[in-house]
Amino acid sequence: MEASRDVVLYKMPDSRPCDYCFSLLDGSVFVDFEIKDALSYLVRISFDGYGCYCIQGESNPLCRKNTELLEKIVQGGIKDSDKSSLLALIKNAIKINRPLLRADEPLKEYALIGENDFILCRDKFDVEAIENIAEREIRENPELYAGLLECFQDMNWPVAAVAQKKLIFDDEEILPYLKAALSSGDEDWVYFLRKQIIPKMSEKIKTMLQMEEIQ
Repeated sequence: MEASRDVVLYKMPDSRPCDYCFSLLDGSVFVDFEIKDALSYLVRISFDGYGCYCIQGESNPLCRKNTELLEKIVQGGIKDSDKSSLLALIKNAIKINRPLLRADEPLKEYALIGENDFILCRDKFDVEAIENIAEREIRENPELYAGLLECFQDMNWPVAAVAQKKLIFDDEEILPYLKAALSSGDEDWVYFLRKQIIPKMSEKIKTMLQMEEIQ
């Protein structure tokens, strides 16, 4: 099944609140977003034949630049000329949340992800992909933090040591992606982050994270 470019903004009932709900493939798929702190967060996806897949904790947000583009397109009335860009943004939000959604089967059936749709590295052995990322790219596209943090699901993976060298430990932009990983429900991932990654963060980041967890 080929994903359609016809993306429709759908009005959700009050019982299922979200800021934006997009209907894809003639209403076969609904994708819900919330806007929070000037970032857009994928909340859930519903598929005909599969039901609803929700992200249980925090999700990885689209970066500010992409959130601004998403809101500009929606507030402009979703012109036909904008639909391919909007679909690309939706697919990107799905890609960076793929480990949290756990919905590969319906996503593949509805052509919303492909075999090569990974955040940063193809697998735990794809060290080269991590080595090729420059600090400038991470600062320009903080969504790459989702891929770097994914490398720490097991600190014995070959990509883990390389990913540690690429993290910018005093960059506030990492915070929402770190929160998403910590709320994933993956006990090993959370353990490795708390024991080996968070202690290396700047005091500013650690304080901000602690304040977020208290709230």
